[in-house]
Amino acid sequence: MSTYENHKWVIPDKVLIYRRSGSPKYQMRLKVPDRKGYVVKSTKETDALLAEDVARKEYASIAYKVENNLEIEKYDFHKLYRTWWKREKPSKSDSRIRYIEGTVERYFIPYFTEVLSNKSITSLTDLDFEDYWHWRISFWESPEGQENVSRTSKRKNNRGNQRHSKKGNIKKRPSDKTLQMEQSLLKQMFWWGHRRGIVTRQPFIKSPRDASKKNLQTARRPTFELDEWRKLYRYMRKWVKGEQAGEQHRKGGRYAKTRKTYLRPHSLHVFQRNLIRNYVLFLANSGLRPNEARQLRWRDIKVTPDGHKYIYVRPTTKTGERDTFPLPH
Repeated sequence: MSTYENHKWVIPDKVLIYRRSGSPKYQMRLKVPDRKGYVVKSTKETDALLAEDVARKEYASIAYKVENNLEIEKYDFHKLYRTWWKREKPSKSDSRIRYIEGTVERYFIPYFTEVLSNKSITSLTDLDFEDYWHWRISFWESPEGQENVSRTSKRKNNRGNQRHSKKGNIKKRPSDKTLQMEQSLLKQMFWWGHRRGIVTRQPFIKSPRDASKKNLQTARRPTFELDEWRKLYRYMRKWVKGEQAGEQHRKGGRYAKTRKTYLRPHSLHVFQRNLIRNYVLFLANSGLRPNEARQLRWRDIKVTPDGHKYIYVRPTTKTGERDTFPLPH
């Protein structure tokens, strides 16, 4: 107690206010109920009565959090992410893990720790989240983004691991869908933090839409109508056999050596066309994604006890581990 000036017990053995030498503002030391340790922080008040009031409210807040098993530690963004991800990672597929970790490391951590100078989670405002979208949209045109592209383009694909991109197809402005996915990820983290008592309120997080596309319909991946699909697979029946355009020219009863156009089916072409046709038919009737089909092995084709065949999808795919039942013959 000898190092404290003007110290006073607000609640005996639980809440103490005092001033440090050379500082006019009161500090508070709060005993954490039913746990070891103290919380020490400034009341930001120079008047003793106001400082007592702040200390009582802070102690009541800590007691409430302890009683309801909420977090009482101070969090920055990096700590919030590590805590949230430790709980969430076991339930995610491999592709989802790569997406989340890549997005957080590439965009979230640089913005919240560098651009915002590692602000406390509780001091983040809605304006901070609004400014994120402006920073994110212009990221790849910024010096940091250009350096990232330059560094990646010189990489040798990590010793043959082709999963690492050369970043040659980066859009100047990310699509609305990309921003919506990042919006969803931020909401998951901060709303989880709010439920745990780490974040005092649920922040307003809303990604902007591209103004040049506001009057267009929502972009959807095209799909086949039934008549289009029939046209495709009926055409492929003829296509795989190849085509012979014209006849080879004759001269004096023999085949002539001429440069005029003459096309005939090549055995390699016929083989490759058969592969493509079978691949298209397999995807259409199995419902697998292209990457799921690429990872498929013979051992992944299973049979139920009653004789129905199904396909085991590996956990390294986008949707994770699952079983799919293709259409019957």
